[in-house]
Amino acid sequence: STNKIKTKIHSSGSMMTMIDSEFLQKALTEILGNSIKHSEANCIMEFILENLKDSIILTIKDSGTGFSQKALDRLFKPVSPGVMHIDKDNIGLGLYFTSLIMQAHGGKLTAGNNQHKGAWVQLSWPVN
Repeated sequence: STNKIKTKIHSSGSMMTMIDSEFLQKALTEILGNSIKHSEANCIMEFILENLKDSIILTIKDSGTGFSQKALDRLFKPVSPGVMHIDKDNIGLGLYFTSLIMQAHGGKLTAGNNQHKGAWVQLSWPVN
C-alpha cells in the first residue's frame, strides 16, 4: 500500500552555499527514505530551512514511529539498526554515510525524537 504524506515547507529566505549537489541529494534521499519507510498513513513531514549568519540548517521532522533508544544510541556509527529495524534490507549504514557526507562539507548531522511523536533529522553546513 502507498502512504499519503502531507508536507509543510518553511524557509527563512534565500540562501546560497557551496555543497556537492550529488552528495546532498544522496543524503536527502537516505533521510527521506527512512522517514517514509517508518511513517504511517497520512504522515506529516515538515521541512524547515534556516539561513543563520554563518550556517544553513535543514531540519526534517515527521510524525512516524520515531527512533528506538537502541537506534539513537548508535545512530551515526557503522551498522546501527534499531530494535525493530533489524532485517536483511536495513543494515543501519544510511545515516552513518549521511553523517560522513555532512562532515566532508564541514557540516554535521544530528537527529532525535519529537516530543510527542515521530523523529527529526537536522543537516547543517557552513555558509561559504
